[in-house]
Amino acid sequence: MPTADLQPFFDDAPAAWTVALGVLTACGFVLWIAGGRLARAGVALSGFLLGGLLATTAAAELGVTANGVVAIGIAGALAGTLLAFLLFRLWVGLLAGLILAAVVPAALLLWGGPAEGPDAAATAATAATAGEPGGDAAAPAPSSLFGVFEGEAGDEPAAGRSAEERLGGAAVDAAGERLAALGVEATAALGDFFETATAAWKAQIAAARQAWDDLPAGSRRVALTGAAIGFVLGLLLGLAMPNLTAAFQTALVGACLLTAGTLLLLQRHAGLFRGGGPGAADPAGGVDAAASAPDPRALLLVVGLVTLVGLLLQWTLARRRADA
Repeated sequence: MPTADLQPFFDDAPAAWTVALGVLTACGFVLWIAGGRLARAGVALSGFLLGGLLATTAAAELGVTANGVVAIGIAGALAGTLLAFLLFRLWVGLLAGLILAAVVPAALLLWGGPAEGPDAAATAATAATAGEPGGDAAAPAPSSLFGVFEGEAGDEPAAGRSAEERLGGAAVDAAGERLAALGVEATAALGDFFETATAAWKAQIAAARQAWDDLPAGSRRVALTGAAIGFVLGLLLGLAMPNLTAAFQTALVGACLLTAGTLLLLQRHAGLFRGGGPGAADPAGGVDAAASAPDPRALLLVVGLVTLVGLLLQWTLARRRADA
């Protein structure tokens, strides 16, 4: 999905997304700078994330409902965490292999800059529309807490009841209706959130498939060969040097989270990809939003540099602790 198409989503996104992006960036910083000290905890976290991600993806592909996706995702995350604790060395090797197997093709895609297919723009627009919160369906309007006193609820009071009893019973009924309405609203909001997240994830998968289809046959062979070499190399490094490999993994994941979180926060609050800066004019006479989007090669270099700096920081902190 082109970064310019994300701006309408962030313009209408709730404030909770800012908190989520802040937490994402903070987690990335912790992994980036303290992954060496928290090798086992970092691997357990990676098992949690990878297990939840794989389980959620499988559930979404199978068409499971939003609540089912949440339950399956939690179960997969817990299973991944348990596996990471029991098989630390093997898990480090497998995770390093998967990371390198993904990094090589991703680096090839970013560096080569594959052209978008004819349906890529439509796919991106559909994904952006699906990601926007707040559709046609609106949450049920809550009942007024004092509506019962306005003759909106309840039958005629029974004869012989005092005014205090009638008012007390009416207040209890109104409070119960209000709590029920709040519960319905919360359930609907939670369901909408997970449906939106599932739709956005499916859109990302479709965009990745489209990018793969746009690659020439020769580039696909190079990507597959690089992925195989990266997996074998990562597996061997993880089995031979699990602590160093775990530090590299946490530095890389932390660098990715830091970069992504920072860019998304800037995109949400500063309109980084609105296309307001210098760029080529579009047919409507405005500014091409894609012209102000970050260069994929620059992003790749930034992530690599931040990963290297994080690995060096972790190594320095580990040496100081050993000398103390």
